[in-house]
Amino acid sequence: MKSNGSNTSVLLLICLVAIAGEGYFLNKLYHDNAELRARDTGDKNTVDTKASKEIKKHGTELRVLRVQNQDLLKLRTELRRLRPMTNELEVLRAQVKALSASATPAAVAAAAAIPRAPVVETTTDIYFAREDWTFAGFSNPEAAIQSVIWASSQGDLEVFLASLTPDGRAKLDEQAQRQNKTAEDMIAETKQGFAKLTGIRIMEQSILPDDSVMMRVQLEGQNLVERFFFKKIGDEWHLSDTKNDK
Repeated sequence: MKSNGSNTSVLLLICLVAIAGEGYFLNKLYHDNAELRARDTGDKNTVDTKASKEIKKHGTELRVLRVQNQDLLKLRTELRRLRPMTNELEVLRAQVKALSASATPAAVAAAAAIPRAPVVETTTDIYFAREDWTFAGFSNPEAAIQSVIWASSQGDLEVFLASLTPDGRAKLDEQAQRQNKTAEDMIAETKQGFAKLTGIRIMEQSILPDDSVMMRVQLEGQNLVERFFFKKIGDEWHLSDTKNDK
């Protein structure tokens, strides 16, 4: 009986040691797991912070590029505005030279007959991807066409009507009446058609004799080329007409 009691004590001691060892092991696992979770949380926070900084950095760079692009478009518009003045100066110089050489009526008539050709600037690298379409105002023809395209793609009738000249609005009303539609119907159809576009490319810009600007624009996604005509009213450029480029 005494031997049995001794064996029981030994077994009990072994069980207690095993339980204690298991408890120590479980406690260590718990602390190790907690440490790993804390480390993972710290690493995740570090990654999130770095990602947030990179996103903010790229967003800032994108805004700077957009501002620079707008400045470049303004400079191009100003250059096209100045070039006709150079053309006028050449005409005047030719007239003065002809008058200086001979003051006969025939010479004067010949000098006055020198044609005033419009300045044409071909631009093949002004491209606006769909994701960059935005309302850009009407300060120059490039900004105006962005606003027209954006309003058309969004179906924003208010902005689209604001982008038109009085003549352009009259042509829209006439077309709507002829097709028995409202202006809302017209802009809704335009929005549906523009849903297929992936971008626009300004292929050519021409200053016409009446100082209006014509743009040949490729509508990518529909394989179409349209001509957009803009006129300056006050300090702003507005759309006066559009025509298919055949």
